[in-house]
Amino acid sequence: MRPRTDRSRPGRQLRYGSHQQGGSRPGRGSLGLPGAQGKLRLPHAYGTRNCRRLFGHSEGRASSTRPRPVAAYPIDRSLGMIDDQRIAELRVWGFTIIRDALDTTTTTRMRDFVIDNALRIGVEHNYRGTARHLANLVTLDPMFLPVIDHPAVLPYIETMMGPNLILGSLNARVVRPGDGNQGLHGDVPLDMLRRGDDAPLMMNTVWALSDLNPDNGGTRLVPGSHQSHLRHPPPGLALPHEMQPEVSAGSVVIFHGQTWHGGGANHGEELRAAMFGHYRNSHWMRFQCDPHDGFREEWLEGMTTRQRELLRMTNGVDHRHGADFYER
Repeated sequence: MRPRTDRSRPGRQLRYGSHQQGGSRPGRGSLGLPGAQGKLRLPHAYGTRNCRRLFGHSEGRASSTRPRPVAAYPIDRSLGMIDDQRIAELRVWGFTIIRDALDTTTTTRMRDFVIDNALRIGVEHNYRGTARHLANLVTLDPMFLPVIDHPAVLPYIETMMGPNLILGSLNARVVRPGDGNQGLHGDVPLDMLRRGDDAPLMMNTVWALSDLNPDNGGTRLVPGSHQSHLRHPPPGLALPHEMQPEVSAGSVVIFHGQTWHGGGANHGEELRAAMFGHYRNSHWMRFQCDPHDGFREEWLEGMTTRQRELLRMTNGVDHRHGADFYER
């Protein structure tokens, strides 16, 4: 198929990857289904400019960005065993916690990078609460790549959703002293909510780079809310079972995309940092933040096969899947 030139960026071509249903590109403004026509757009699908404007690093370059081996920290592969208790928690309560997935050295290094760059080149983000946001971490430094297929975390996502996944985005949020509660919400658009035992359309992970607790505004969750078929709590609804678990730095909260969640108010005196790895169905959904934009080709050699699959880079950088086509 002949690549199409993006007129807004001279010399740049948009390629379309083959699709299991025929490989044709979607119509402009479609839901991302190859060949689908119409004016509807897939919610939460941002082009490069919008992603950076909404989530961070709209200008400038990240500090400490240089090629290095992708496996930049040791991973204990024995962590990759599935715990039936945690699967039950995900299905019944809509979330579970993996303790100490990252070692202290790695956590500190990532926290320092995120805080420095969120304050320097991130953006103010006011979606249901205030914070600094830094977007598309996998394009800023390869040390973040092992997070996306971490053996202590990804198997739970795959068990719940199946193997056909993409990483919708890996972004960071830095909450400052005085920043208030973020409104509770689910991540799945209302018209795409799943019912009952259907596989989740999306799942999310919160990687604690600081200790998360009620004092500094750790993540709040409402157990069982993924079964409500509501994206937000109805006005006036009491939530006596809302939780704000204490999570040590280096640990990960995994939750169903429909689980109501939100950051808490930071009543402490220090910045609180966390990363958010967001996974989506890969057959037809777009990235939230496209990892192909700004990704260095020299990093490909050190990537695992699964990392390439999750970023749709099996055929290299800029090789588009049909669901990724959009005008920039």
